[in-house]
Amino acid sequence: MPEVPFAVLWEIPENQLLPLKDSVNGHLESAFVSNFPGFQHRLRIYPNGNTDARRGQTWVFIYLTHRNLKKGEAEFNVTVESADCAKKCLSPDQESIQLGTIAWGYCFCKTEEFFDSGECFIYDGKLTVKCDGIFKVETDVVSEQQKWVGGELGDVLWGDNDTKDCTVVVDNKQIKESFFMVCRRR
Repeated sequence: MPEVPFAVLWEIPENQLLPLKDSVNGHLESAFVSNFPGFQHRLRIYPNGNTDARRGQTWVFIYLTHRNLKKGEAEFNVTVESADCAKKCLSPDQESIQLGTIAWGYCFCKTEEFFDSGECFIYDGKLTVKCDGIFKVETDVVSEQQKWVGGELGDVLWGDNDTKDCTVVVDNKQIKESFFMVCRRR
């Protein structure tokens, strides 16, 4: 299955989290992020669980959306540095996709720990969650691997003409030389 890397950094103000402490299925969602054509992902947090069985637990989910998604897996890390909490998550292969969306969830901690100021999940007035990893996905769309069709840099820029000059700038210092001479020194 093709692999799609992802990363999300989500900061949530404390005043948005506090009303969800005793909520039933109350949650917040990050904005969708896309770093690969056709794929979007987002985080969702349920400070007091998303089902009766999960009540009293804080759950974080990552959602992957693609209109032609057939199945997928994910390997990712969820981190809250202020609480010194980092979890590596390996998802099982999932084929139950609803409307092109697949989700993987992780129980972070108990709700009371999450809101305990001594645990530092919410620090300096906000919760900062980092999530990064790899999606392994299967879609109905066949993507073509991009191929390098370029040649040598000099050939692409100047063809056979070896009389062009080149300027290299390093630390605001310019080095001017004939491109032909720079290539011959290698």
